[in-house]
Amino acid sequence: MEAIDYWFLDLKYNWKKFLSKKGNFIELFFCVLYFLFVSFLFKKYLVVYETIPGIQLYDIMLDFFKPADVSVYIFVLLYTIIFFNYFFLIAYPRMLVCFFIFYATCLLIRFILLSFINLEPPLMYQEFSDPILSSSTYEGIKITKDLFFSGHMVTVFCAYFAMPNRILKFLYLIGSVLLALLLIVQHVHYTIDILGAYVVVFLIYRVYYEKIYNHSKLSFQYSKEIIHY
Repeated sequence: MEAIDYWFLDLKYNWKKFLSKKGNFIELFFCVLYFLFVSFLFKKYLVVYETIPGIQLYDIMLDFFKPADVSVYIFVLLYTIIFFNYFFLIAYPRMLVCFFIFYATCLLIRFILLSFINLEPPLMYQEFSDPILSSSTYEGIKITKDLFFSGHMVTVFCAYFAMPNRILKFLYLIGSVLLALLLIVQHVHYTIDILGAYVVVFLIYRVYYEKIYNHSKLSFQYSKEIIHY
């Protein structure tokens, strides 16, 4: 069978098993609610952060790259990874629950640190265009100071650490390197924003996700064959 066949088999089996327990559905509901709550915090307070004077850092890495508008490439790369990540995880509801908690917690830590670490955008900052975030979170307001640490990199790193499929995991790793370079070229983030995202995601992964993921009750989650494609 092809990988997609195993995925469809897992999709039917796992959701049937997952929904057989009412508590699982309630847990998923509250995980999504948790994620939406964190998203609401960003939507409400990012505008406030824009009014707070910050520090402009010198970043030697930015000097190596001539600033250029690569928003389209960032947008396509980021949302391609998001699409494939959720497409894969939708067949594995227990993983999906863990991922929502994992991802939302990383974003919550980001929100808290943004409250204390106020930075000005890098020199030669190139305005970044993201039509989805602009309409859903930023509401057309220009946001430039949500810097430490990078939300784009959090998204990609969370997808990388949570992905059991070896090929997708490798592609996410390549994608994270490309995305980091594009963000540097765009001059929308400092290097420390990217490194900070990795450190936080890695720590939350080791403290929470890895332990939950390796728990025996999740062993039914995917066909063994799925990780080899």
